[in-house]
Parts: sequence; structure tokens; C-alpha cells
Amino acid sequence: MKKVLIGMLLLMVIVLAACGKPNIEGTWKGEDSYGDSLIFMFFDDGTATVADDMEGEMDMEYSINDEGDELTLTFEGEGATLGFEQKSKDVIRLTNPEDADDDPITLTKQ
Repeated sequence: MKKVLIGMLLLMVIVLAACGKPNIEGTWKGEDSYGDSLIFMFFDDGTATVADDMEGEMDMEYSINDEGDELTLTFEGEGATLGFEQKSKDVIRLTNPEDADDDPITLTKQ
């Protein structure tokens, strides 16, 4: 009986751990709707560097909401919230929730 209870508890801990926020630390690459390359580098301290062909590199902060469906990027005190979907451990998709006509951005982990 003890072995069954311990096994069930371990399974519950594993399931609950899997339900946490997505881990997006690392370097991700993709393209915007104009074909310009984008590179997102997410660090474990909640900071990020975003580089694109037009603006160059920008350092910012990021967070993912508790539901794991929104990514907020903050640059110089201004925040922008994007729709967030982790398609797999190596693919994420960002969308503009304010404009359904904007093409989503798909990023691949490098």
C-alpha cells in the first residue's frame, strides 16, 4: 500500500511540474511579416535581447502570464503584450491580440 501511495504522489508531482509556465530561455529565430529576420534571446533572469534587421538590438524585460498564453515585453518602461503559444519545445508562436490581421510570428529555438 505504501509503494502505491508513494508512486501516486510521485506521478502527481511530475504532472504538476509539467503544468508550469513554458521555459523559453535561449535563442529563438524567425521572420516578421515583411521577411525581416528576428532573433529573440531570453535569459533566466527575466531579461531579453531582441534583434531585427530594422532596429538592431534592444534589451528588454519579459514575462509570461500564469496561463502561459501571453508574453509581455517591456522596453524603457513601456509594455507590449503578445499572444503566446508554445507549439513544441522548439517552436513558439507570437500573435498581436489587438490586430487579428497581423500575421503570427513563428520562432524556432536555435
